[in-house]
Amino acid sequence: MRILERVRAGSGVDREASYGLQAGLLAIGLIGITLATFGPFFFLSLAYVLMAAAGAIALLGWRWDDRVLHLAKTRSRVRTDAQVGRILSTVSLLFVVYYSGLWILLAVTWPIVLLFGLLAWSAHRARVAAR
Repeated sequence: MRILERVRAGSGVDREASYGLQAGLLAIGLIGITLATFGPFFFLSLAYVLMAAAGAIALLGWRWDDRVLHLAKTRSRVRTDAQVGRILSTVSLLFVVYYSGLWILLAVTWPIVLLFGLLAWSAHRARVAAR
């Protein structure tokens, strides 16, 4: 309940940090629901849909948290929310990569992934420096 109160009362930066934290929590929750589908009611299609949704929400949360963490004048509580949201999103992305089998694809194509990752990182740093 406190998170909802802070979202309603906060500024744009507070709101984005809270959105990032909520996205990380939701992604972890979807991972938990996905792991529950591996039980007696095994339904592979539902598990893949939930994994895809968790990955998309985690990436969205990562974007919100990144935007907040690159601002120079951010209060400590807001930075903490953004950092926790980023950690939760990263953990859920690692679960998605492992349980969906994407790690096998990454193990085979790691040079290409590394190249595009470095290009994306340099473009990101240039965009942050331009602000």
